[in-house]
Order: sequence, then C-alpha cells, then structure tokens
Amino acid sequence: MPIDHFSFEAIELLKDTMTRWRDMQEIRHFPEVANSHDPALLRLTDVPNAEIYAIDVSFAELEDKAEREYLNNLATSFALPSEAVDRLRAAAGTIVLEAPELKRLLHDSGARIVSEPKSASASAPAQAAPAVVTP
Repeated sequence: MPIDHFSFEAIELLKDTMTRWRDMQEIRHFPEVANSHDPALLRLTDVPNAEIYAIDVSFAELEDKAEREYLNNLATSFALPSEAVDRLRAAAGTIVLEAPELKRLLHDSGARIVSEPKSASASAPAQAAPAVVTP
C-alpha cells in the first residue's frame, strides 16, 4: 500500500484532533460547562490549551506541474544525483514557505521569515537559509 495512504490518514486524524480540541476549548468556557461538577463533562472538555498548525509538505502543493512530475517520478533511493537533491531541497523550501498553515502560524505568533545575509567571503559563499524571527 502506498505511503501516501497512511500519510493522508495521519493528516486527517491530526486535523480532526485540531478541530475537536478547538471546539472543546471553546465549549469549556460556556457557563453551563464551566460551572458544572459533572466529571464526564469536565473530562470531555479537558483538552490541551494548544494551537496546532498542520503544515502539509507534499509535492501536490507545488504549482509547477513539470517539477511536481519530475519529483514524483524520482526513484526512492539513498543515492540521488546532486541535481535531484538540489531540486528536492528547493521544492521543500517552496512548499513550506507557501504553506497556508505556516503563514497562519507566522501571523498568529507575530513572527516573520528572513534570510541570512550572504557571506562577503568569495572563497566560501554562504547559502541563504531562512530563519524565523519573532518580535
């Protein structure tokens, strides 16, 4: 069975959990629930005070159809040509930086992504690596 099947199920389970927690966080503040002494109701609404951001990093998120097809057709191997590795890394960066959930996380936290300045040294040029900066 393709791994995508399991990944899809795990993502959907995470999304369902996110929705349930968000609903229970809201419901537990209703006066009828907040003032309740019913242990079953209190246990039901006892969910973590956490906001989950499910960031989907899959080739399906790439807009470039040719690049998506190339990457989907790469052999599953621990030995890939340098060009394939570079393209995989570039695709992952594009997918992550364009992910709506990452954008929501950055907005909610007040953080932003910046690139490191390139090194002035000609002998060892630095790769610009994105970094998250919070206020």
